[in-house]
Amino acid sequence: MKVSVKNKNDSTWFVVALEDEFSSDKHNVLYTGIGKINAAMATQWLIDNYDVHEIINVGTAGGNPNKVSAGRVYNIGRVIDRDWNIPSAPRLEIVISETVDLESCYTGDSFVTDWNNDYGIVDMESFAIAKVCKENKIPFRCYKYISDTGNDGEWQESLEKCNKTFNKMFA
Repeated sequence: MKVSVKNKNDSTWFVVALEDEFSSDKHNVLYTGIGKINAAMATQWLIDNYDVHEIINVGTAGGNPNKVSAGRVYNIGRVIDRDWNIPSAPRLEIVISETVDLESCYTGDSFVTDWNNDYGIVDMESFAIAKVCKENKIPFRCYKYISDTGNDGEWQESLEKCNKTFNKMFA
């Protein structure tokens, strides 16, 4: 976990897994590390230690090539825990926005390489961050840059473009 405080008067925080995905000279940023546990622990730490009024999660995500386009940012309206697979229990999901045209993001602690499922967008942190925000009544927004289709090489190659895209988006 790494904290980058750029404006102590700004209570909006960007929460990102890795600095390669979004580094900013203008915004407060918390880097959580990869995965749901890191993301949840770091987000709660942030809320406990800073005056946080909004969290924006940005970063890379895998994308089903039949449903989304690589190299594009998607505004996420619903996050779903894809590791929760108890047949008799409802899936764990959090609605961020009721806007119909927003995408869903499925969060889990593994890369998805098989797209024989309902997933369009997958990541490793957004559900955990949204859950902590919901529990603490902190407004949450989420934007995902589609970096790959489950290929680590594609993901590595897209990090610089992801960072530039988010810096332009939040200039």
